[in-house]
Amino acid sequence: MVSAIINSIKCDVKDKWSPPIQLHFAGSNEYVHSLRQFYRDCIIQGTIDFIFGNAAAVFQNCTVIVRKPIPGQKLIIAAQGRTDPNQNTGISLQNCTIVAAPDFNKTERQNFTTFLGRPWRNYSRTIVMKSYLGDMIYPQEWSKWDDYRTVETVEYIEYLNFGPGSDTRHRVKWGGYKKNCSEEIARQFTVGLFLPGAGHWLKTTGISLSYGS
Repeated sequence: MVSAIINSIKCDVKDKWSPPIQLHFAGSNEYVHSLRQFYRDCIIQGTIDFIFGNAAAVFQNCTVIVRKPIPGQKLIIAAQGRTDPNQNTGISLQNCTIVAAPDFNKTERQNFTTFLGRPWRNYSRTIVMKSYLGDMIYPQEWSKWDDYRTVETVEYIEYLNFGPGSDTRHRVKWGGYKKNCSEEIARQFTVGLFLPGAGHWLKTTGISLSYGS
């Protein structure tokens, strides 16, 4: 086990597995290179693109903290980098709590926009399911990377989220965005199906986790 609060995570396609970790103390940027990754009971904090890369990564029961930014800065949690629609990669946030840092008060939050994610590459894929979304989440929720990168090929999914930032009525109208998806779709991005081969390996760790939605 590793204990740390991490200020960013890089999810990249390199090795076969990254071990499940519980992170609880302050540290600098963490770069994790792996084809498949699992995070449980972590505390992850940052301002822009602080969960990023191109691996199959599941974050379960994690606390994601949006920190107070510098003036004029946008706040973006995830920047997933899938480059091909055939890649079985993506960022899946399951049963997470997404909130603002204690020193980032409500009055200050009104001067900034906070997005769940943006597409680092054209086939970016991010799923947020059964998670608490704080009041700092911008109603549109997802952001473009820039004016030149397409958003019609991305895959952004929400399922049974709750909290003041979970209202999907004003979300983006992109072709690849699915709000209130079915349980069948959401299940595809859980540990049991999104991280093939994980079941036996994770059981040997003794960590308590959920394999489904």
